[in-house]
Amino acid sequence: MLHKHKIISFLAFLLTCQFAIGQRSDIATQGAESLALGHISSVHHGHNTMANNFSATLFNTQSFGININSERRFNLSELTASMISAFKTIDDKNAVGLLISDYGFEEWREQKISLGYTRKLSDKFAIAAVFDLNTIRIKENGSKNFPSFGLQMTGFINKNLRYGVKLFNFENADINEFSPPSQYIQVGLAHQVSKKTELLVEFDKHIDEILNIRAGTKYNPLTPLNLYLGYETGPGRMSFGFGYCLQNKFQLDFAASYDNLLGVTPGLSLAYFVSK
Repeated sequence: MLHKHKIISFLAFLLTCQFAIGQRSDIATQGAESLALGHISSVHHGHNTMANNFSATLFNTQSFGININSERRFNLSELTASMISAFKTIDDKNAVGLLISDYGFEEWREQKISLGYTRKLSDKFAIAAVFDLNTIRIKENGSKNFPSFGLQMTGFINKNLRYGVKLFNFENADINEFSPPSQYIQVGLAHQVSKKTELLVEFDKHIDEILNIRAGTKYNPLTPLNLYLGYETGPGRMSFGFGYCLQNKFQLDFAASYDNLLGVTPGLSLAYFVSK
């Protein structure tokens, strides 16, 4: 009984932290590549744009993609986050996307359904809107549904330097009087320093919280293989991972981040996509 009480107490502590994270994040998990890059998402430029910055979709070489992701926070099965997302380009200037995510366990669970639309306004700039329906279920208090929305932008300064911006705000996100609506802005830069190496940095500011700075690098030693390394200042986590592309149709990504206090968070993503 004492061991069980310790486990419950530890999970309660984690939920206190993770409830705040869940309330402020647009989704519970953004894919293994983002996890490996220190949770950078605003300048994500790959097959999993619906879970990161959907406005980058039209600058990709894929016309359709579907991504399945699972992440076990601090290696606890009770804190498993899962997500499935997909996108489809309509033409060269328009694309739509869908995302479904789930996080939590029996006593507390957070679920989200997101619809995204993006339009390319020029050869170097695109904007996207993402609309969410969120559900929070607390076993002792019932459930609550509320909408949220986000605006996302991707642009190119030159062929080797791009930027991304994400603005996010929960509409009526109050679970109780002590849970205020969340707002944040993310601004990122990505520099392709060579054919094999890309450097990324992101500034993440949530309302009433200190600035979180993230940095990451992607290295492509072989055509099908990518290596990832990342770091974020809040709460001071290192991360790493790799991605492997098979037959130009499938992408497997594995990642792990390490927190000095709470331990390791592993993540795995599998994607299928169709090139233009």
